[in-house]
Amino acid sequence: MIGVVFAMQDELDAFLALCEDGVTARDRRPLIHRCTLAGQAAALVLSGVGKTNAAHATSCLIAEGVTTLISVGVAGGVETDIGTVVIPSRVFYHDVDATDFGTYRLGQVPGMPAFFECDRSLHARAVEAAEEAGATWTGGSLTTGDAFLKETTRLALFEDTYPDLRAVDMESAAIAHVAHLENLPFLVIRTVSDKVGAPSQTTDYASFMKDAARRSANILAKVMSGR
Repeated sequence: MIGVVFAMQDELDAFLALCEDGVTARDRRPLIHRCTLAGQAAALVLSGVGKTNAAHATSCLIAEGVTTLISVGVAGGVETDIGTVVIPSRVFYHDVDATDFGTYRLGQVPGMPAFFECDRSLHARAVEAAEEAGATWTGGSLTTGDAFLKETTRLALFEDTYPDLRAVDMESAAIAHVAHLENLPFLVIRTVSDKVGAPSQTTDYASFMKDAARRSANILAKVMSGR
């Protein structure tokens, strides 16, 4: 069974609208819904915003028996246009720094890999789905931290290590972290709702968030249906 983590209600609602049926499987936080799409069963969790909420929700999905984890929703673009679907090959933290304690890379949690690689087979399926949908998409890297970044100063520290950085969010690396610990395949599908550092970033987010959520939901639906 596929487990999908949504940080916000609008992101979850965009996908529930595409499902054939749905039932609440857990009525306490985090809320978990069971649904079916094209014969594929999925458990959907509304995690709330941020890394700790995302990690907790992911653990709850695993307790429900999911065997695949997908982070779906919106993201801030890094030199990536609004409306672009980001399907990263790897994710990492931008708010972790243990570089004073050994050979750790900036963004690396001690004892963990420097970044978390998305499952290559799932990634290929998502890219195929995006191309079949005629969506504008990009791969590269996505970074996660507990801040709605409105300037690129912090991200500039990663330019040499991750020159393919395309987007930021507040959950995906934490979900990937738990997936890594549990040896489960992981994928990210995020659509850019705003561009980090743009003068209009806050208003862009408010204007494009729901449309971006729908685009991500549509790609997830195609991945699940095999279309």
